[in-house]
Amino acid sequence: MTKTPNKKYLKYGVGINDADYPVHPSVNGKRTMCPFYATWAGMIRRCYMKDERRRPTEIAYIGCTVVKEWHTFSNFKSWMEKQNWKGNQLDKDLKVYGNKIYGPDTCVFVPAQINILISDGGPTGVHNLKKGLTMDHGRYRARIRKYGKMYQIGNFDNEIDAHNAWIIERKKYIMEVAENSEPHISEMLINWMECEFK
Repeated sequence: MTKTPNKKYLKYGVGINDADYPVHPSVNGKRTMCPFYATWAGMIRRCYMKDERRRPTEIAYIGCTVVKEWHTFSNFKSWMEKQNWKGNQLDKDLKVYGNKIYGPDTCVFVPAQINILISDGGPTGVHNLKKGLTMDHGRYRARIRKYGKMYQIGNFDNEIDAHNAWIIERKKYIMEVAENSEPHISEMLINWMECEFK
């Protein structure tokens, strides 16, 4: 009979660290972290931390969950070892549009650039404007972030025109990134774009 872990030892109330090795080893006198554990712990944290402790960039993870199988570290590690994870980031949004569940059927490892691209809606001002817009002297300014830099699209007299200009440029940028990505990532990115802007 499997013993239920003591609740106080669970990571964020759900995560079971059953590693049979130190996940925070000391290498040459420096404390490091196992990359499998770091990815797993980050995923558990994003989904199950208390909402009041979230930073503004973590609000989007409210309501996200992890499949029960992955509550146990060794199960997640076993999956991750078979993925192309080195230098990449765990993503739950690209494979299944609008997804809120981390699991083997919904997650994929992608380059950081792809992860940033699909989570970035562009700048938004304090006026509850559409994505990609801010106000500039009473006009609607459309800007887009590409390759980590912000680019001006233009200033418009109305919000719809500004937002439409932003959508056109965002689609162009997504296609450009897709063309320079691995085929399976490219296909998922184009599918994501079609869902995002349908």
